[in-house]
Amino acid sequence: MAVDVSTHESVSEPEPAAAPAWLPVATPSAAASRAGAKDDATWLNILAFILALATVPGVMIILVAPPMALSSVVVGVLGVRAARRGEARHAWMGYVAIVLGSVIVAGFAWLFGSAAVQLILHPELD
Repeated sequence: MAVDVSTHESVSEPEPAAAPAWLPVATPSAAASRAGAKDDATWLNILAFILALATVPGVMIILVAPPMALSSVVVGVLGVRAARRGEARHAWMGYVAIVLGSVIVAGFAWLFGSAAVQLILHPELD
């Protein structure tokens, strides 16, 4: 309410018109609401998740699976760190990629690690 100084009477101001119900209300997105935020880094978590899932059937290809699993772990760590800073979503995809990629890398190390050490230490057994 505004007060008219000349007569000391209160004068009511008109209420703003409400938007129609069919008109969508504009709300700022999460990316726009962060002050000075860079591009959304959710793609890191999605990429890590896809790499980890693609590694599972790729285990049959010995030369492809370990680099893919290792890259899913690295990209998953980057995605989870971005999610903790608030720059990415879907942190669970990054966590799944880290666990799945680590299990596959550990499995390859367990299966082929002793053979690789034997070949390095005793090349004459080739």
